[in-house]
Amino acid sequence: MVSTENKTVPDILAVQVNELQALQKELSGAQGNRRQFAQQHSENSMVLKELEQLDDSSSVYKLIGSVLIKQGLLEARGNVTKRLEFIQDETDRLDKNIRKLENEQDVKHKEVRVRTRVNRSPYRSDSFTSISGHWTKADVAQSLNKT
Repeated sequence: MVSTENKTVPDILAVQVNELQALQKELSGAQGNRRQFAQQHSENSMVLKELEQLDDSSSVYKLIGSVLIKQGLLEARGNVTKRLEFIQDETDRLDKNIRKLENEQDVKHKEVRVRTRVNRSPYRSDSFTSISGHWTKADVAQSLNKT
C-alpha cells in the first residue's frame, strides 16, 4: 500500500497506476510461461504415448546435438515421464502464481478506481467533500484500506 502522507491524490493515483501496470506486465509474462509449459506437456504426452506403443525389442534413439544416440526403451519412457512430472509441477506453480497476481491486480484495480472517482470529484480540494459531510485525506486512505 502506498503511504498517503504528504502526497496529493494525483501523485498517489500515478503511483498506483504504475503499480497496476507492473502487475499486468508480470501477469502477462506468467501467462505466457504457462502457455509454453502447456505446449511442452502436450508434446511430451504424445511422445510418451508413442513410446508406450512400442514393444520392448524396439530401438529408440535420442537426438543429442546433431548425433542420434541409441537409448533403452525403459530409460526413454522414464526420462519422458520425469519430464512430464517436472512440467506439471511448474504448471501448478505458475497457476498458483497467476491466481495470486490476478487477485493482486483486482485489489489494485479497485484502489485505482476509487482514487480516480475521488480525483474527479467536483468538490475536490486539499480535503474531500461529500454530500453527507467532510472527508479528510486520512478518511479516504482508510476507506481504501478496507476495499
